[in-house]
Amino acid sequence: CNGLMGTATFSDFVEHYLDPEKEWHIPPFKTNLFAQIYRKDGTLIPKPENILRCEHLQVELVRWCEKNEVPYQHVPQDKRNINPVKESHYDKYTTLQRYKLGEVWKEQLRTFEYEF
Repeated sequence: CNGLMGTATFSDFVEHYLDPEKEWHIPPFKTNLFAQIYRKDGTLIPKPENILRCEHLQVELVRWCEKNEVPYQHVPQDKRNINPVKESHYDKYTTLQRYKLGEVWKEQLRTFEYEF
């Protein structure tokens, strides 16, 4: 997106996103990080119980499979496709950026039980 949006760094990218005067390449994402799973009227397309969050994927996937009577097969650790780099997104943002993004995404953060 940096080339498309004309930003050189991650911080520039975030500032561009937060600037109400700047256009965004996919306008619905300007106010809703999860816009792809919402209808135009603002309602979620999937039922909340069918949304699996990456941070809790193992537990939520097993729970979903059991509830929907879908067989679940455990994948051994050495067969998983897991990024070995354990970086946090948190330190990539300034304190002010985290606050502003938290305000922009307040409803979605509440809906998906996230904190930012």
